[in-house]
Amino acid sequence: PDLALLDLRLIRSEPERARAALARRGAADALDELLGRDAAARNARARVEALRAERARISKAVGAARREGRDSAAEEAEARRLGD
Repeated sequence: PDLALLDLRLIRSEPERARAALARRGAADALDELLGRDAAARNARARVEALRAERARISKAVGAARREGRDSAAEEAEARRLGD
């Protein structure tokens, strides 16, 4: 398939093919910047998802501590630390 519509998944999997297609259009120079920004965005999304999972874990721990009548101060402090 032609790269007329730039599919980011295809560019990630076959960067040299994308570079050749872009070179024919005089736009190959932008590929490295695109790949760099894509990697940074993917890393940022992964960090956000990890923080969300951690926040959910802490929220469950706070809820469990409260249901059991335990002091939830440690879990709440951890949640505040995560929020900062």
